[in-house]
Amino acid sequence: MTIGIIGSGNVANALAIAFAKNNVVVSAIIARNEITGNKLAQKAKASFYKFPINKLPKADVFLICVSDNALQTVIESLPHSSMLIAHTAGSVGLNLLAGKYKNAGVFYPLQTLKFANKNFKKIPICIEASNQVSENKLLKLASSISNKNIKLNSQQRLHLHLAAVITNNFTNHLYAQAHAYLEAHELPFQLLHPLIEKTAEMVFNTPPNKLQTGPAVRYDANTIKKQIALLDDNEALKKLYQLFTASIQKMNPKKQS
Repeated sequence: MTIGIIGSGNVANALAIAFAKNNVVVSAIIARNEITGNKLAQKAKASFYKFPINKLPKADVFLICVSDNALQTVIESLPHSSMLIAHTAGSVGLNLLAGKYKNAGVFYPLQTLKFANKNFKKIPICIEASNQVSENKLLKLASSISNKNIKLNSQQRLHLHLAAVITNNFTNHLYAQAHAYLEAHELPFQLLHPLIEKTAEMVFNTPPNKLQTGPAVRYDANTIKKQIALLDDNEALKKLYQLFTASIQKMNPKKQS
């Protein structure tokens, strides 16, 4: 199986390198940016083509690895083809491609790919396709780099992507807020590392709602009041604290004594 990749950013790099490491031939890299595109093509031992392009070079599958915002523009600029064309976006439906291509699909790796050279074996890859032949091709392609592949329709993937944003992006933002708060009070963020590690470890075996601790779930009004007062000079973090406290208590109603 030969693969063509459109794009030269984080997702394109991670996938191209993963395919190359698993003996999947990356035959073409197509990108607007000649510098990053040529660099990725060299890594993957592929030919580089400048985007936009009049005719797609031959490949079994083309993966469009660009940002969600750029996806529609890129698809509109691509030439028509009978080859299988798939995008890698979590929050974009199959119909964006299926309206133009008979053989269309989605190849969505559920992982943050900001840094390349990922080990894809444990990364779920979500597959959707416009027909059975295309689905089989994408499943075969996914199996070449991952042991966790799943078929999801566009609506299911949309819900999954939202949950991924909450799990990864929102949690990391809370880390960033805690980091800034500790830095402002001359305390090292590294003191939280064991707590972060333990919390992440526990959710692998126990439903998160069973693991909730802290003053909110205990309805410890004195501690909550004291901590809110500490945030009087940090309105953004104060609002987050109050919002999360209310959300935790809504999910964990106070037991009647």
